[in-house]
Amino acid sequence: MPGSDKKLKRGAKLSFYDFLQLKPVKNPVLTWEKTRDKETKDEVIEIVFPIKKGKWLQFWSKAYKIPDKRRVALDKMGSFVWEKCDGERRVADIAQELADEYKLVRQEAERSLSSYLQQLSKRGFIGFLAPEFVKTWDKEFSVFREMKLP
Repeated sequence: MPGSDKKLKRGAKLSFYDFLQLKPVKNPVLTWEKTRDKETKDEVIEIVFPIKKGKWLQFWSKAYKIPDKRRVALDKMGSFVWEKCDGERRVADIAQELADEYKLVRQEAERSLSSYLQQLSKRGFIGFLAPEFVKTWDKEFSVFREMKLP
């Protein structure tokens, strides 16, 4: 990927090195807030996202007061990673910070972070900026237009 001008096709395979060069960015449709974990008293992130309602769910939501939004609470380590997904840091940089903060071996941090970021991406919580597009990325352009919320 470094030095190439090709767009990745959906489902295309990246090498692990290329994945480490990507810059994760939060989905601008989502909101999030810091809260305290009731059990551990740690400060954690809670992601809030809208629920898509079909015709039947809209009908039943009036009768049973089904909420319009859903919340997902991240643990302490997940919250640490979430705050680093700003579109400025590469996955490799976040992995190094994770390894330093939690006293992990760098390779272990890279593999765990890779898996975690892929889970967040599949749920539509984050996207990735490729290195050659980062300089020209416009804040008005949303990389999430084609993404579907869970």
